[in-house]
Amino acid sequence: MPKSINSDKKRLYLACFILVCCLPTALFLPYGRFLSAIFLGVFALFVAFLFRKREALAVNKRQVLLLVAVTSVLLLTIYYLLGLAFGFNARPKMAKYYFFTGIIPFIAIIIATEIIRNVFLSQNSKIAYVTMLAVGIVTDLIMQTASFSAITENVIYVVGMIVLPAVTTNVFLNYVTKRYGVLPAIVYKLVMSLYIYAIPVIPNVQNALNAFLKIIAPLVCMYLLHLLFDNKRRFQKHKKKKWKSISAIVLVAIMSASIMLVSGQFKYGVIVIATESMTGEINKGDLVLYERYEGQDIVEGQVIIFDKNGGNVVHRVVEIKNENGIVMYFTKGDANEDRDDGFVTKSQIVGLTKARVPFIGYPTVWLNSIFS
Repeated sequence: MPKSINSDKKRLYLACFILVCCLPTALFLPYGRFLSAIFLGVFALFVAFLFRKREALAVNKRQVLLLVAVTSVLLLTIYYLLGLAFGFNARPKMAKYYFFTGIIPFIAIIIATEIIRNVFLSQNSKIAYVTMLAVGIVTDLIMQTASFSAITENVIYVVGMIVLPAVTTNVFLNYVTKRYGVLPAIVYKLVMSLYIYAIPVIPNVQNALNAFLKIIAPLVCMYLLHLLFDNKRRFQKHKKKKWKSISAIVLVAIMSASIMLVSGQFKYGVIVIATESMTGEINKGDLVLYERYEGQDIVEGQVIIFDKNGGNVVHRVVEIKNENGIVMYFTKGDANEDRDDGFVTKSQIVGLTKARVPFIGYPTVWLNSIFS
């Protein structure tokens, strides 16, 4: 028996290793979504036959399935009610064959991933738990970005808008799969991922608020399940429950603050410095905190962030002119010998720098330098 258990663990570790190493390659390949759907489908069949699956002990599977489905629909209803305040946009028109090249691979990825999650978590291994967190995040990146170049163009944005919501979603999916099986996880993921293809309009909600709702939704579902069906909860020590609650609150607060900062849609935002044009005052790899520009007074010597040809530039204002009612800001990088070409108008200004955190942005700079 010990030999059999040891053999099962070895197979599990090998399967986790193969999955974690192979799946991210879809981000580097053409037709990555289609290829990842095929890979995950084959891998799901492989692990389903290879591992002896231990059934979940829950006796409320039907009730849980219904609760997850109803809660998912209610959360989407709340999301669409926000459209009454923010307005609606028409759903982008799908290409002629997108049903086969986009929607079908999406569904295949979701179902295959949840089957793999169900088999892996039934092995009661921490390695499997962590693996499925990582796999869930990678599949979200594949479904929402399609390529690694899209990720490296704006690493901070991807982290805030895709990775952080994916973390809470996959914590919830691990939780529900471990206790109640694969069906509730599949239903939740399908409803929350594919609604956009079934409804002709989309709420015009800010990206940051959208990401925040994606973080909160799985936590709400998990709390309801924990409250209604997890009988072990009543036997937990009070102190342990208190620390778990505090940890969850802190985690959500950190994620929410991160999303607010990276979105650029709130009063304050952050930007990573990718060049050496401001060396001395602001160095390459620094993370700069800025206040969004809303008509504040700007004086000579102030460091501003402005849009130039679709990219953000962080340079110092060296001269201000007012001609025929048009205010022109002339800028220069501290480390540059010459001024920037042309001038900046108020409509181009993104924000005013407030503080910097040294070196923290270097991973973003490093990734951009490799894949740009």
